[in-house]
Order: sequence, then C-alpha cells, then structure tokens
Amino acid sequence: MRNKMAENRIWKLRLNGEYFRLYRLYIVVAIAGGLAWACGPSPDRAYHEAISCLKALASDSAHSDVRGDAALALGRLKEPSSLAQLKAGLLGDQEDMVFKCAQALSEMGGPEATAALRDALNTARNPFIKAQIVACLHRLGDDSGKVQLEAALADSTDPLRRASAASGLGRVGDRAAVSRLVHILEKDVDFVPRSSAAAALGLLKDASTVPVLEKALLEDPDEVVRISAAQSLARFGSPAAVSILEDALIHQTNYQLRKILISCLVEAGGGKAIFPALRAMFAQTGNTVGRSLAAEALGRLGDREAIPLLKSVLQADSDDVVKLAAGEALGRLGEPSAMLATVHEILVNHPNDSFQRRAAEILVEYPDKFTFNTFKKLLAWNEDPEIRVSSARGIGRNGDRAGLVPLEKALEHDGDENVRLAVVGALGDMPQGTARKILENTLVNKGQSADVRLAAARVLRLKNDRDALGALVEALHDSDARVRMEAAVGVIKLTKGIDVREGSKKA
Repeated sequence: MRNKMAENRIWKLRLNGEYFRLYRLYIVVAIAGGLAWACGPSPDRAYHEAISCLKALASDSAHSDVRGDAALALGRLKEPSSLAQLKAGLLGDQEDMVFKCAQALSEMGGPEATAALRDALNTARNPFIKAQIVACLHRLGDDSGKVQLEAALADSTDPLRRASAASGLGRVGDRAAVSRLVHILEKDVDFVPRSSAAAALGLLKDASTVPVLEKALLEDPDEVVRISAAQSLARFGSPAAVSILEDALIHQTNYQLRKILISCLVEAGGGKAIFPALRAMFAQTGNTVGRSLAAEALGRLGDREAIPLLKSVLQADSDDVVKLAAGEALGRLGEPSAMLATVHEILVNHPNDSFQRRAAEILVEYPDKFTFNTFKKLLAWNEDPEIRVSSARGIGRNGDRAGLVPLEKALEHDGDENVRLAVVGALGDMPQGTARKILENTLVNKGQSADVRLAAARVLRLKNDRDALGALVEALHDSDARVRMEAAVGVIKLTKGIDVREGSKKA
C-alpha cells in the first residue's frame, strides 16, 4: 500500500513538473507573440503580402484605374513570377494597361520580355501604343521598330498616326528624322502632329532646328503648338534659345503663353537680359494683368534689383491684384518680411473672397508665427473651403506641433473632402514621426472617404517612416483598390527601399 502511495506521489510530481514546463513554454510564446505584435509584421512577410496584392490588382479587370500601375510596379521590381501576367496584359484591349505593361516589360528586361514586345508591335493597331512599344524596345537596345514609325510619319490620311510617330521618334532619339519632323512642324495642316513634332525636336536638340522652333513659337496659329515650341526651346537652354524665349516674354500678349514662357525661362536659367524691360512693364499703370505677370517674372527669375520697386507697390499701389503679385515676388526674392503684414491684412480684412484666397495661397509659403495663429483660426471657422485648404497647408508648412490639434479636429469634423485632403498633406509636412499616429488612424478609418485614406497611405509612403509598416500592411486589405495599390508600394518602399512609383532604389 505504501509503495502504491509513493508511486502516486511520484506521478503527481512528474505531472506537476510537466505542467510547469508547459506553463513556462506558454508564457514564453505569449511574450514572444506580444513582442512580435508590438514590433509589427516582419519585413519579409509584409513584402510578400505586398507582392501578392500587386499581382491581384494587375489581374483585377473591375479596377482598370490601378491595373496598369500595379503591372508597372511589378516590372520595376523585376518580379519574374509576373512575366506571364505582363505579357497577357500587353495583348489586351485596354490602352492604359497595354502602355504600362510595355513599360514594365522594358524595365524587367531579358530576351523573353524583348520577344513579347516585338510580337506586340507587329499586332498592335493603335498608333500611340505602337510608338510606346518602339520606345520600350529602344530602351532594351532594339531599334528594329523605328522603321514602322518612319512609315507612319509619312501617312497623309491619319494625323494621330503622324503625331504618335513624331513623338516616338523623339523619344528614341532618331536624329535621322529631324528633317521630316521639321517638315511636319512647318507644313502639317493638323495642330496635333505639329505639336508632337515640336516636342520631339526639343528631345533631339539639333541646333539647326532652333530657328524653326522660334518661328513656330511666334507664328503658329495654334496655342498648343506655340507652347510646345517654347518648352522645346527651354530644353535646349542655349544662349540662342534663351534669347528667343526672353524676347517672346516681353512682346507676347497671350496670357497663358506668357505664364508658360516664365516657367521656360526658369528651366533654361535665363531672364537676366530682360530684367530692365520687366521692371519697366511692372511700373506701367493701368494694365493689371501685364503688371502682375511682370511681377511674377521678376520674382521667379530672381531680379533682386527689383526689390525696391516691389516694396513701393506694396506701400502705395491701389491695385490689390498687383500688390499680391508684388508680395509673392518679394517672398521668392528672399524678402518675406517686407510683404507679410500687407498680404496678411488682405487675407483677414479684404471684402473680396478671391483676394483673400490669393493672399492665403501666398502666405502658405511663409507662415510666420502671426500668420500661423491666423491659419489655425481660419481652419476652424472660415466658411470658405478654399481658405481652409490654404490654412491647413500653411499650418503644415510651419511645422509647429501646436498645429496638430486643429489639423486633427479638421480631419474629424470638416465636411469638405478637399479640406480633409489638404489636412492629410499638411500632416505629411510635419517633422518625421510627429503626425504618424494620426495618419495611421486615418488610413485604417473606414469612416473616412477612400480619397482621404489614399492620401494618408501616400503620405506615409513618402515619409518613409518604418514605424508605419503595420498600418500599411493592414491597408493592403482596404475595400478600395487605389488604397491597396498605394499601401503595397508603401510597404515595398519601407521593406526594400525601392520606390516603384519612381522605379528607383533609395539609400
């Protein structure tokens, strides 16, 4: 009997020891699970989930707006398992998908991708798709398709075919086509081929075509062609091209083209030769549009000698449109303190809403503490959603943590989606990590619109904050395909350092 009792005690001890060991094991597993949850998903698992999401999106015919982007992302990642999917998309009937699949195959590279592009070139009927495929083959070192573009350039029956061929020949750098492109620009009866030829000549940068582009800029009857010629001259950036752009800005009367010419001169690094003429135009009274454009040009092109003139306008001019233009120019010239008080006064007290909106847009770039406090008030109570949009942006640009509370409140309560989108962008402008939790909550908040969730995912990707990985992985299952797409590229950037929106790897 005693032996039996002793044996039972031994078994109990053994069982208790086993239970204790199992209990300890449970505790260890629970702690490990808790740590894993706290640290978020593993980078490898997150990456593979993102790839699976991209593959599903690239096959989802119900969401045509993201299929092509997903395919292009897979190509940029050189994901071999997606090759068959990209080849199938290349042969489909959805133009954007075909464009993106062609580009994806060119980025993926290899004999199989090249062969697929060649086959597609021989069966494609759409002239713009043909031009895209030829450009993609060129990227892979195969220029066999240029002959098809050269033939299309001579097609007198189809202006779209000529336009796509001109564009394609510029993209592949076919300098042998320069004379034919010049002929199209000078003689074609349709403005679409002329515009494409002008753009192609800017890509080819043959110095002999500068006079041809000058003539198109000054004389072509269609504004689209004139703008294309101006942009091509800016690509040249040569003294001759810059001189043409400068002269056109002084003598041009078309408002839209003058705006474009300012941008072209900024790109080409020109404008200095016409600073005196611009100052003279700015000093003329009675021409509100001309003076405001001259002020914009002086600011964007960097004429610091114009600062006294700009300041005098702020002090004494009766034209508020010109005042605002002068204020913006002073900010660009590094003199924001000279204009803040005047522009702020227009923002707060001007009776015309459009002037208040313009003032808010200007002050976004220079939000001192006084303006920052005004923006916080305007975001909370101003009735004009455009002013609330600018106010949100100004708060974000300021970067002060004191702006988080009004931004979060607007995100929760403002009924205008454009304002909420501006708030998300403003949160993205805050210092790294400052607004991450708000953005994460916005991304996974099904009460927010899909566009707002999409904006939050985009900001988290751009911020490149690895602590946001968990929220982006969760968003891979969002109900909106665009949000899933943005979450996938965000996860890939955070886990692999690759921004597939740009096709590049970041350090």
